[in-house]
Amino acid sequence: DKPSDGTTLQDVYLSHCKVLKVKPNSVVVKELSSCGSGGESTTIDVSKNYLGDRGMLAFLEVLSKTKGLQRLDISDNGIMNETVVALCRSLASHPSIRSINLSNNPLSLVSAVALLDLVRKNPSISSINIDGTFIEDRARLRLAKVIEKNSRLGKKPPGDGETPFNKVVKEFEERRVKALK
Repeated sequence: DKPSDGTTLQDVYLSHCKVLKVKPNSVVVKELSSCGSGGESTTIDVSKNYLGDRGMLAFLEVLSKTKGLQRLDISDNGIMNETVVALCRSLASHPSIRSINLSNNPLSLVSAVALLDLVRKNPSISSINIDGTFIEDRARLRLAKVIEKNSRLGKKPPGDGETPFNKVVKEFEERRVKALK
């Protein structure tokens, strides 16, 4: 039940760790083993593992093998802007990705620009969590607007039906009210 090239997601990850001279993360190996041999899992959660940039680059090679992946959680991993740029390149033509959690990583404008380009190239993405990053409010709004536009073009908004744009606007209003107190 392996992909046509005979490799598992674990094989791909371990091989790229070796090439990049990165110690494989045991939690990532375990998560990939639960995805099945053909990468049929719809969710991959490698959050809170501090993979760092080089570890994440080894992990990114796995994404091309996960044709059914819908949710990717790489929050709290200490990844930087350059790694998000590489992530965006690898997900630009991904056929099923819908949600990406990048929260609590030290990301800034460079990541925001790459993410904006990503959601324009891959309109199936309906949710990107960038809470706990250094991405400025103006960039958050632009990203939320494009995601909302994508959602209106046929993709359902995430969760409770609240659109990403409305959620960001609501957060800004709450912050403004707190600041006035």
